[in-house]
Amino acid sequence: MENRWTRRELKIGLVGGILLFVVYMIGAFWELFVTRDMCMFYLIGYLMTIVVVTPIMLTKRFGMGILVFLPYAIIGLPLEYYMEWILDPVLISPLAAIIWSLIGPVVGFSADLACRFIPKSLHERTRGILIGLILVTMHFLIMLGALAFLYTNPIPGLDHYLNALGFTLPWLLMNGAFGGYTAYALSQDLAPPR
Repeated sequence: MENRWTRRELKIGLVGGILLFVVYMIGAFWELFVTRDMCMFYLIGYLMTIVVVTPIMLTKRFGMGILVFLPYAIIGLPLEYYMEWILDPVLISPLAAIIWSLIGPVVGFSADLACRFIPKSLHERTRGILIGLILVTMHFLIMLGALAFLYTNPIPGLDHYLNALGFTLPWLLMNGAFGGYTAYALSQDLAPPR
């Protein structure tokens, strides 16, 4: 495999990044107007997994998970800084806004690592399911860490994030697995003919 990214891979990553941004925006509006008591990240697990894992499985390109999260991170950094440092200073420092913007690419990196290190001897369907599970698990854990350590008062954010955890965490894991399976199926349908 050559080291240079092909135009096709970059397009797939960019489309994935745009779709991820749309999924996050749908989740944010859904949380604001429909399910005020449940954090949006539990609601979008299935769609997020499809949008991130499909490009990874389609291209097998290490770094694709990072690339898919980059548009959201780049757009999110100035917004996070302005909203939570300037407008309503709740972050522990301006550096916390940078850390928040890096969460997505780190989660994408975890999916890239999963794709690389899950044994190739497993069926691609199983690999997709496992990559999806790893993606949502890392997303959950990294978000939990950010909420616990990046705010001057972490209690409201943690309370909102951990609300109904007995239901929401299994829901998230199930959706990660189903999203990984769906990503596998889509990658089979979207793969160029051999």
